[in-house]
Amino acid sequence: MVTGFDIIGHNEALQEHWIRRVVAIIIDGVIISIIVWALNLLFRAGPWWWASWGLLWWAIAILYFVICEMTIAGSPGKRIMSLEVVGTEGFLSLSSSLIRNISKLAFLVIIDWLVGMFTEGDPRQKYLDRIANTVVRRTDAEAYKEEQFRQMAYVPPHTAHPTPHTSHAPSGAAPPPSSPAPPPSEQPQPGATSWPHQEAPPKSDWPEHEPEKPSPDEEAPRFCQSCGGTLMVSEDGRAICTRCGATY
Repeated sequence: MVTGFDIIGHNEALQEHWIRRVVAIIIDGVIISIIVWALNLLFRAGPWWWASWGLLWWAIAILYFVICEMTIAGSPGKRIMSLEVVGTEGFLSLSSSLIRNISKLAFLVIIDWLVGMFTEGDPRQKYLDRIANTVVRRTDAEAYKEEQFRQMAYVPPHTAHPTPHTSHAPSGAAPPPSSPAPPPSEQPQPGATSWPHQEAPPKSDWPEHEPEKPSPDEEAPRFCQSCGGTLMVSEDGRAICTRCGATY
């Protein structure tokens, strides 16, 4: 089993991915804190506001991330760092966005990240990302570097080695009889071209051609060496020039 912690120490693409994620969440945290402070000044909340500040910050953060992911496919921090949130099985749904952002409350996001990195799958996914079928990916010109992580999430199943073909005869049944081997006297000898008692192929009526002995037509020249006329082979095998009558 290969996990994110097995490769993050030497994989520069994964290191850069999570550095971008950390910078993005810092940017988003600053934006959410500004929103919380603005609401505090607007409503002039009393001590009860500060007592419940953490819970309200978490509620505003959930609303912030879900709205941004459903409209621009990622929070402003992620878009600044050239990141986006997408569904691994198609369109990003509202329920998937809610599930993946439940852990945005303080230290819970760290636990979510640790569990995702210690389990097998895409090392870009937190544990809730795997439950929600979502992933954060790069959108810049070097996004191709993260293709290796997507392939880690879809490991092909182990295929068993093919077993030799065996008959389905019931146990205890006698094996089928095999044809007896021919006696040694009838077995082919080394260098033999046929089995004993086998008839030789019939002899052909066509004349056998001897490559080393050319035909008379091939031996006689085609053109006269004196005048260049065409030679004609007579019945006695001599070549006669049709222009000057020279014989060869």
